Amino acid sequence: MPVDTSAPIRSGDVVVGSGADAALARRRRNRRRAIAERVVAVLAIIGGVATILGWVRPDPAPPVTAANSSVPVAQLVGSFAADFAETFFSAKTGDDKKLQAYITQRSVTLPSVAATVSDTRVVYLKQLTSQPHLQTWTTVVSLRINGTTNPSNERSFYRIPVSVYDGAPRALALPERVDSPPIGIDVQLAYSTSIDPGTELYALANGFLAAYLTGQEDLPRYTAANSTIATIVPPPYTAVTLTGVQADKPASDNEVVHLFVTAEVRTRTYSTTQLQYPITAVRASGRWQVQALDEQPLITPKLTAPPSARSPAGTPTPAPRTTTPAVR
Repeated sequence: MPVDTSAPIRSGDVVVGSGADAALARRRRNRRRAIAERVVAVLAIIGGVATILGWVRPDPAPPVTAANSSVPVAQLVGSFAADFAETFFSAKTGDDKKLQAYITQRSVTLPSVAATVSDTRVVYLKQLTSQPHLQTWTTVVSLRINGTTNPSNERSFYRIPVSVYDGAPRALALPERVDSPPIGIDVQLAYSTSIDPGTELYALANGFLAAYLTGQEDLPRYTAANSTIATIVPPPYTAVTLTGVQADKPASDNEVVHLFVTAEVRTRTYSTTQLQYPITAVRASGRWQVQALDEQPLITPKLTAPPSARSPAGTPTPAPRTTTPAVR
């Protein structure tokens, strides 16, 4: 049957029997395949460029706030303030240029003889303000100044205000002399029960510290199965003598007791010193074992002012008294 060549070819029609038409169809398929391959290649190039840009571009900086800017900058500010204090107090007449790295001052009066500065420490650090690109800080630096300014070599304290612009610190003013910090308040420890020698808890404290500090005892004998405490290596002491053991509550009818152990220790050179250890003891399998070395002693809210304690203004500091339950 003859093919009607005058009828239009619709999309999806299959032409059979004509060599020219078959060649045209192949060319169209090849053209579509080539276009698809070019599109895939372009997309691959774009993806590769984006990956490379991700390597070379830093992550966007977080918004500047007092909370997230103070953490990375604090060490920078403290180090800058300490360096500035050492440079300033060791400078002499003619050393003005040394200060230009820290502060801009038209005229600075310096001593004719340089002092020796030592034992510099940053004792206080606080961020005061924060805005985009700029933060301000206050610092207090403690140091010892020898020579004619301080023959007794006492420690001196100086406040140094610092600005930080885009991560670069600069002193806002010359150091100002301030008073030393006041003496703190004594917090009362919460160990109201004395543990007598000859008791199981006393023997536990004695054996545990001997094993922990001298290595002369088997430490696992005194510690709980899930304890991570290990003997100090190499052992720092050759002998341990207990001088007192207190507990937060009686051992009877309790499964957990907090101990406060005072021990006299001796070195290989026969020198002695006194140490204190807060310990958590647990009753397991019918006997007492050390569960942990506590990070701090158990305390109560009761406060006691030392005889020489004083407030920043120099007046005696009142000691509040309470009888509320113990807290950790």
